[in-house]
Amino acid sequence: MDGLNGIKEAQKELESTFSKRFMELEAALKTASPLTHPTIASLSKEVSTFKTQMSSMLQLLKKQIEEISSTVDSIEMRHRKKFLLFNGIPEVAGEDIVSKVTNVCQNNLSLQSVSQESILVCYRLGIQPASASSSHSRPVLVRFNDHRMRSSVWTNKKALKGTSIVITEFLTKQRQSLFIDARKHFGTRMVWTTDGNIFIKLPDGKKLRLSSENQLEALKSQHDPVVLPRPAQSKASKAASTAASAGSADAQVPSAGPAPAPQATETVPTTVSTKKRR
Repeated sequence: MDGLNGIKEAQKELESTFSKRFMELEAALKTASPLTHPTIASLSKEVSTFKTQMSSMLQLLKKQIEEISSTVDSIEMRHRKKFLLFNGIPEVAGEDIVSKVTNVCQNNLSLQSVSQESILVCYRLGIQPASASSSHSRPVLVRFNDHRMRSSVWTNKKALKGTSIVITEFLTKQRQSLFIDARKHFGTRMVWTTDGNIFIKLPDGKKLRLSSENQLEALKSQHDPVVLPRPAQSKASKAASTAASAGSADAQVPSAGPAPAPQATETVPTTVSTKKRR
């Protein structure tokens, strides 16, 4: 994905450079006199034609990059299908994190079929707190042996309501960024994920799948965000924000065993959109 991001940045820089150069050239042509420069009119026409052609090429390049990016993102998300993030599990030195996750599944979610053998990968994300007395507990990345077991855990996650533990999906960086941006505008209760797909409920009650930044921008232009009074944040809601941030991990999907911890992204604000533009 880093190489693809580099191509995107190069495309944006190229577009900006051409735009700036054409503006300078057009300004110079406007100040020139046809009497002293007989070919100014024809030159101006050629520049205009060339500008149109370059604009079309840049738009085509942008579209191709978006298609490639979408394909790569879909492939990466498929590799994360068996993963879930557990946030809010108390952290202590020398802990048996696999046993902790198993206990949550068996005792809190009533899934007795989940055992330590059901878990292939299990470790905490992020930098370990320097102080042993720190109240911050890092999220736990868990990979199950099969997707059916993972789906059972995901389906029963509502049983954790009222506790400090929150389960979220392990989204790709691109999807997590889109997910957070959508929640900023429409609110945490109006945007959710299922099997790595992002869904949004609009103020008119219509539900749709969110798949791109362009789609989100179009929706944001139609629905204004309304900032609601912010209630006192519970332990569960704090854990949800941390879990959502951890979902944007840049780390590659591990096959087994612990991996380097990625950086977390910004937390999700609580805003809800209920007003349409007129």
